[in-house]
Amino acid sequence: MGPALAAALVFSSLFSQQVAPRQLHVGRSAEGRAIDGYSVGDGPLAVVIVGGIHGRPEVNTSDLVWHLLDIFAGSSVPPHLTVVFVPEANPDGIADDTRELADGVDPNRNFPTSDWKAGTYGPGRWLPDGGGGWPLSEPETIALAQLIERIHPGVVVSYHSAGGIAMGGPASERSGLLDTYAEYSGYPPSNFVAYPVTGDFAQWCDEIGIPTVEVELSDHSDPEIDRNLSGLEAVLWQISERAQPSNPSY
Repeated sequence: MGPALAAALVFSSLFSQQVAPRQLHVGRSAEGRAIDGYSVGDGPLAVVIVGGIHGRPEVNTSDLVWHLLDIFAGSSVPPHLTVVFVPEANPDGIADDTRELADGVDPNRNFPTSDWKAGTYGPGRWLPDGGGGWPLSEPETIALAQLIERIHPGVVVSYHSAGGIAMGGPASERSGLLDTYAEYSGYPPSNFVAYPVTGDFAQWCDEIGIPTVEVELSDHSDPEIDRNLSGLEAVLWQISERAQPSNPSY
């Protein structure tokens, strides 16, 4: 029996009784599309899973989060956790076949990080206004930030493509969650070095003390469900153990 299978079996033994997903209204896009979340489980510690921040070019991240929602909705989550899935954080980009928001702002450059800048980089190009007029200038980023601030999850997992790596800041490194996700998913833990990234959603979560694993899928088409399910299950198992009332780690 391999370590991933062993972890999955242990993880399954922690599952509580199945709870149907509950739809959460997160917000609306600039073009009026709903941004919805789906909550599974009823434990006191929340985990947020986000896909689709970069619209149509990274739509495999949305596909992945939809698949993960279906999987967990068809089984259950550990008794101490509530998992919130946000498959389409940028619905206008998905509908309009763009990476950015409707006004051209990159949503993953618009969060109030310590390094936020109006001018920023995207794949192969400079975006003079890509960071927006100010941090959280966009309805989509406001909605996602308010969700995080409202429920203050113990962990966030944010999916992108296509670098084939797992990333994390100091909080995810200290908690061991980055190493856990990397070990069970097979994505090497690494920094993103293709170009400078400012105003990043995962960095903002980490800066406010929420361990966040940011995963770059290997390409722009394959949601890589099995390996990400293994990584996510291992992370949920780890934090479920720590979230038990007898364990003060969380």
